[in-house]
Amino acid sequence: MTNNDVVQQFERGLSGKSLNMESNGLKLWSYNTVVGQWIDGKLVKNITKYSQTTTKQTTHLDYDNVTKQHVPINTQDLTPYVSRPSETSEFNGEALLNSIRGLARSQGFYGRMLNSMYETHENEETIIMLLDELIEAEGLKTSLDFVMLVEG
Repeated sequence: MTNNDVVQQFERGLSGKSLNMESNGLKLWSYNTVVGQWIDGKLVKNITKYSQTTTKQTTHLDYDNVTKQHVPINTQDLTPYVSRPSETSEFNGEALLNSIRGLARSQGFYGRMLNSMYETHENEETIIMLLDELIEAEGLKTSLDFVMLVEG
């Protein structure tokens, strides 16, 4: 697996590993430092300049405009460097997709669902739009509502 493959897997909430990069679906490491992490449904990118190699590895990381600098090398968690959003976050297709990513890490059913979504639809924006439509059509208010819908 190439570094770019690992980044793509991470963006989908999946695991992957190359010689110097690794993803567990929630965090992305370059060598021994977290350079990307899903926090509160947002992809946070550590833009601290450690080396040319690390900068090159993360060039294609598509993040949610949340970047952090001055993160010490060998940091294993970006959470302390991020301001937490208010608890009144809107439940929408993007939030639901991030919930599915989280479920996919431990539940095979949701992993297969996530892979199927990416194989079936041309881009993530389409997936989010379809999830928005599902939320509206079914009157979903939380991720738990979605789980109850699909697991009945």
